[in-house]
Amino acid sequence: MSATTSFHSDIKNTLEQARRKACLAVSAAMVEVCWLVGKRIVQEEQQGQHKTQYGKRLIEDLSRARYSLLSV
Repeated sequence: MSATTSFHSDIKNTLEQARRKACLAVSAAMVEVCWLVGKRIVQEEQQGQHKTQYGKRLIEDLSRARYSLLSV
């Protein structure tokens, strides 16, 4: 293996490791945000009660508001 090939291989490996780390970090963040959003939805639905009263249209309301919620 020539020095140039070894150099290119090292750079490629470094970039691949960075990509893997970035993917893992994004995945962890997405799991956390989904869990927190779900927790908040349950809190809103239950409003301090042990069980929620179904029939509220919380999820439908969130669905309608999704575009304004995502424009941060």
